[in-house]
Amino acid sequence: MGIVFTSSKCDGCVKEGVNLTLTGSDNLLPAPLCRTVDLDHPDKADYVSRSEFLAQPAEQNMGWDSCYQRGMEGEIIDATATWTGEGTWSPDNICFDWDKEANRVSVCTFPEGTSLSHGQSVSLTCAKGDTVECP
Repeated sequence: MGIVFTSSKCDGCVKEGVNLTLTGSDNLLPAPLCRTVDLDHPDKADYVSRSEFLAQPAEQNMGWDSCYQRGMEGEIIDATATWTGEGTWSPDNICFDWDKEANRVSVCTFPEGTSLSHGQSVSLTCAKGDTVECP
């Protein structure tokens, strides 16, 4: 799985991090759940414009927590994001790419005008995307 964040800006974001709580497809009972903890590439700015996290061994310890290679059944139906970094993050959406050519991506959008400071959370609206790859 890959997670692609698209943001409009991040003011004063010297330290970054996002906690995600994700719910996978409700075709399974119970629906699969996972969490990230302080998801961040320590050597680059992830939340200024576009950044991609890949569920592969080199990135396993960058905050994937229980979402690392977790089977979400090809869909995210519910997501909550909490900003754990410094500064103010202005996110647009999160795209989940399943690395399978037949599965459409899931896209979770933030409410318009969202800006998050340290510790603030927001619920996202999630739906299947129109493509099999994140833009």
